Amino acid sequence: MTGELPSGESGSANSADRPVLLPDANAKVLHSVDLFGNLRMIWIEHAGSYYRLSITSRGKLILQK
Repeated sequence: MTGELPSGESGSANSADRPVLLPDANAKVLHSVDLFGNLRMIWIEHAGSYYRLSITSRGKLILQK
């Protein structure tokens, strides 16, 4: 089960309407710096399809098929 904090405890004005998602104890966590290194975009192959994962200029992640 994924842990969630009440929306008022998120610490960010932009995410006040969304709960903060936390990985459960058995989840494998990959740090973005380990995936991207010095790059701003990587490709992910999944089930024969390719997806582009990018870091925006504001530091957000975007996944595109």
